[in-house]
Amino acid sequence: GDHDKCVDIAKDQVRDGAHMLDLNVDYVGRDGAADMAALASRFATASTLPVMIDSTEPAVIRAGLEHLGGRCAVNSVNYEDGDGPASRFGRIMPLVKEHGTAVIALTIDEQGQARTTADKVRIASRLVDELVGDWGLRTSDIIVDCLTFPIATGQEETRRDGIETIEAIRELTAKYPGINTTLGVSNVSFGLNPAARSVLNSVFLHEATQAGLTSGIIDAEFADASSEVDTSAPYAESEQAREVTGVDMDELPDRIDVGEQTGIDQEGEVSREAELASDGGETDKDEPDVDDPRDIAASEPRMDPTAGS
Repeated sequence: GDHDKCVDIAKDQVRDGAHMLDLNVDYVGRDGAADMAALASRFATASTLPVMIDSTEPAVIRAGLEHLGGRCAVNSVNYEDGDGPASRFGRIMPLVKEHGTAVIALTIDEQGQARTTADKVRIASRLVDELVGDWGLRTSDIIVDCLTFPIATGQEETRRDGIETIEAIRELTAKYPGINTTLGVSNVSFGLNPAARSVLNSVFLHEATQAGLTSGIIDAEFADASSEVDTSAPYAESEQAREVTGVDMDELPDRIDVGEQTGIDQEGEVSREAELASDGGETDKDEPDVDDPRDIAASEPRMDPTAGS
């Protein structure tokens, strides 16, 4: 792959205001560990930002951690195949503990991805309690992803997905003071036209931040729409919002009112995506399709890149 091109993409993300670089080299048919070692060693000298090692394969995660100084974060752990020694959770967590990293924890268990507030909080609590109690992490080392799903599919069962996620963040933040949270924000608007996505992403980001979200996976370009929307009135009642999006917002399911702003403020952490694939492809400026949340590159929350080992 074109490793130098990947480094150039990373530098672009730094200039655009990223707070963390997500490094994902998983590609079918390639040697992920070798690719990770090659890129991580370059990132070690090309950027001062902390790096998120984004992979589901322990060997790839180890290669990244062994070539990066300072403190990294690992994306991610979950209970998709349980929590036994042979599970991904059981094989990744020893690396997290050995290298003193932070970790993304997805609200996924043996039954699948959590959709309701109750299930999101239940799985997140199981993860936090095990990560702190059994693996010695601090609560602030854990970044919980309560998962975002599209709300404009027209299906009745998806109508409340955005609200369920926001309420899960609110409950989790209250239950575990100091916990960090993140979301793949743009998933919520998948299926809408680009202008509608831009505005809905900003509204959703604002509401999630008010609930306690500490980081967001989002392209900064898609948060700029907040300056174009009249935020002095409820979102669905704003004629200007209709002009910006080209759709009648009353038709969106379970719309959320806007407060004083629609973008995250300086107390939070948002920056544009930094997808770095070892094949040297450009980062797609369009919002990503919804698939597995682990496939979306992230700029993650505040943490001290020099802490830990």
